Amino acid sequence: MSWNDWEAAWRRQEPPVGATADVESIKQSFEAKRRKFARTVLMRNVAEGGTGIVLTPVMVLITCHYGKEGWPLAISTALLFGVTCVFIVDLIRSVCRRVGPGASMLAKIEADIAELRHQRSFINTWWAWYLLPGVAAIGISFVTLGRLNYGTAPPGYLTNLLTTPITLAWIIVLIAVPSYFLHGVWRDLQKAIKNIQLRIDELEALRQYLLTDEG
Repeated sequence: MSWNDWEAAWRRQEPPVGATADVESIKQSFEAKRRKFARTVLMRNVAEGGTGIVLTPVMVLITCHYGKEGWPLAISTALLFGVTCVFIVDLIRSVCRRVGPGASMLAKIEADIAELRHQRSFINTWWAWYLLPGVAAIGISFVTLGRLNYGTAPPGYLTNLLTTPITLAWIIVLIAVPSYFLHGVWRDLQKAIKNIQLRIDELEALRQYLLTDEG
């Protein structure tokens, strides 16, 4: 999945205003926004979980192909599968905690606030359970496959790479491009977190309005 989808999901609908939004407008658009957010969470979990389920057997086959010499690849496989399990567990959790269509508006609001808070935390900590395991898995695989296919680097090989202009330029590009991409992802996720918080503020205002109206 592209994490940019989280920010894009909010752009496809009227952006949340927060606690200052008109309560009647929040009430009228509640069901539509609620269903759209639920679909966004569902599609993300299915896409990420499904991708991991497909990639894990491939990694297992590659690890088995190299045998004992390729044992570090098993660590990469475990890390990637662990990330996959995070999405599968979140999929099961979100489905089990979904309230039925016959529930009261207050019950739906409470459920949505709880889900939004969970997703805010889920996205806010993505670097710990998504980025770091992914980078570690790629790094371990890259080093291991390089060793298995090309052997151990001769003495002074790294020094030669860093002192040769063309190879140094490529190294800089290979570092700069992913860094730029990750910065863009981080920026979009911060926008998504901000919009989620604004939506929480809107729903809390609507909940208070309904409680006061009932009272």
